[in-house]
Amino acid sequence: MIRAREQSVGSSNLICVKARGAVGGHGASMRENSVRSIAATLTVRQLFAIDAIGAAVTAAMLGVVLPALEPYLGMPPRVLVPLCFVALGFAVYSSVCFALRASPRWLLVIAAANAAYCLCTLTLVVVLSSTLTPLGVAYFLGESVLILGLVALEVHVASRERVRVAPP
Repeated sequence: MIRAREQSVGSSNLICVKARGAVGGHGASMRENSVRSIAATLTVRQLFAIDAIGAAVTAAMLGVVLPALEPYLGMPPRVLVPLCFVALGFAVYSSVCFALRASPRWLLVIAAANAAYCLCTLTLVVVLSSTLTPLGVAYFLGESVLILGLVALEVHVASRERVRVAPP
């Protein structure tokens, strides 16, 4: 983002321009700023709700939709069903944390679990690459990217909140 402001110096006005984000190939700092700007508006409780809804949708996809699409995706139901139960467990955990207004440290637990789920899913994509179709690979890679984005938000918000409630 580029911000301009006018500054008076003597009898002339100067325009100061301040650039933020990806200038000169600094894509990582732009992504970091994006995570920070999104995370700045989210609370721990909102992230538990987002996580619970996302995990429930994932469980429904893994348990109902994707097995019916096996010929198009190539992921066997014997793999999808266990992943479905893991997603259901995450949905229950996040729902309980949401209801109990859990502390930020519990957000780090689901963030670590989500990251482990992505690692497991990506490992399955590699191991089963001979049976997966390009659509199947795209689905599971896309799912992992979305979940890892959520993990980044969860870690950032949990870290921010833990600092805020830490004793002096």
